[in-house]
Amino acid sequence: MQINKSFFIRKFFLCFVYGYRSLLKIVILSFESIKNYKTLLIFEKTYTKMRQLNTLKFLFAVVFFSQLNLYAKDTLNLPQHNFYLSISEIIYKKEIQTFEISIRFFSDDFEKTILNYNNTRIFNVDGEILKSANSSISSYLKKHFYIFDEKGKEIEYEFIGWETEKEVSWCYLEAHHRKFEYLKVKNDFMTEMFRSQKNLVYLKFDKKETSVLLDKKKTIGLLTLE
Repeated sequence: MQINKSFFIRKFFLCFVYGYRSLLKIVILSFESIKNYKTLLIFEKTYTKMRQLNTLKFLFAVVFFSQLNLYAKDTLNLPQHNFYLSISEIIYKKEIQTFEISIRFFSDDFEKTILNYNNTRIFNVDGEILKSANSSISSYLKKHFYIFDEKGKEIEYEFIGWETEKEVSWCYLEAHHRKFEYLKVKNDFMTEMFRSQKNLVYLKFDKKETSVLLDKKKTIGLLTLE
């Protein structure tokens, strides 16, 4: 196949114009098409490193390969699909016997979900967070996210707060619990809104980590540290 250089260059610059989320969705789209769980994990780890290092070289590589994917889709007239993802990270702090939990959502999906949940807006007209939405967000999280220990006892958590960073919103939770063998989680975030919603959950403790990928059909998973 011969590549039209002018087409590629236009698409390359459009990626920056349309924003960071578009870039992420394009990259994740190729992973969704092959249904590869391990590849999704690799992307998440790489994405985290990119946020930490903020290297222009890596960003260029992501744009380059994502635009090759876009070119193939436009050339072959492949169907376009939206991708919806949340990432929950559960970190156990043994010294204080506490789970520190952070949950990431794409901000626009999060806003639509809470608005649909109980008609609450979480941003004002300037895109700033509304503290009045805290109770609605806390209620939604507690309805759609559960953690159980190996004995089946629910680990109750407290909503600490939330913030937004451009295209991504972060929610913070905290739970106190003594030692555990494994966790069972139920996570059906946004599955009532988006049929293709994916919910990735990590557990990290003492330099070990594990994860499970959940969706509308599979909302419960085990997190076991070997």
